[in-house]
Amino acid sequence: MDETNKKKIVISQKFENVLNGGAQNGQGNEHFDISWRLRIQPESLENPKFSLELDCFVDPAYLKWSIDTLLELAEKFGAPTVTQQCEHYMCLETDIHLLKQLELSLKFKLDILKEHCLSDIETVYDLHKILPENVADLPSPLMVLLFEKVMTFF
Repeated sequence: MDETNKKKIVISQKFENVLNGGAQNGQGNEHFDISWRLRIQPESLENPKFSLELDCFVDPAYLKWSIDTLLELAEKFGAPTVTQQCEHYMCLETDIHLLKQLELSLKFKLDILKEHCLSDIETVYDLHKILPENVADLPSPLMVLLFEKVMTFF
């Protein structure tokens, strides 16, 4: 990667009385249209060890990135909150095609989204409406999932 294309963020947060209390959340810092936050979590009151986590909070509806990109970044950087928010968004309010949602649910192991999408397919006609002209274009895991769904109709 060219040095001029790299982006860096710096997040600093002051935590007080870390060893005397529970988890503490820092204030959010905006970088790349995302609110990033540091969180510190003591292992226990008796043990002076603690973990420091970097987390980000995103509302997919207002972000310029695609859901695919968000899910890939969340997976790459271990950001389960982002993954959950994307899944929640797709379950409630989205114009993403049902097949694309099912494909993402399989790729990123989004079981709630998968069940939500499958519940929308109640008849063979519902399935026929969402299928592409050439069913062979479907990824194999998605084809298997839809075949299993068809088997529930009989």
